[in-house]
Amino acid sequence: MAERTLNNPLGGNEVVEAILDKIRLKLKSDCFLNANSAYDWFSAEIEIHLDMHDAGAHIKADFKVQASNGEEPVDGTELQHVEAEFHIDPAPPNEVRVDTGQPVPTLTRDSDGRDVVKGVRYARGNAKKVKS
Repeated sequence: MAERTLNNPLGGNEVVEAILDKIRLKLKSDCFLNANSAYDWFSAEIEIHLDMHDAGAHIKADFKVQASNGEEPVDGTELQHVEAEFHIDPAPPNEVRVDTGQPVPTLTRDSDGRDVVKGVRYARGNAKKVKS
């Protein structure tokens, strides 16, 4: 039996990982957030507006997350301010998995000849090559 990718819906943990992956890539693309930087303090505010489709139901979720570390200088000196906004467009589950570095469920046979589903990781950018 040849391996065959399965087009299973995304699990909640996969949605979370896809969102975090996009945020991680956005933050890493900022030239001020590199390994050679050192900051006495930071603060962040992140808003997430999420639309999902689950078993015929349209689910909306809105989150606002704040994080900080250290104390802002009393004089209010601002060394660097970064703002970013991006959208994640709807895509087939396996395309999301490949684009965010997650394993794609694949039906194959184990050494005893039993059908098993295993996760196969594909190189990012190859989402269109994965057949569902």
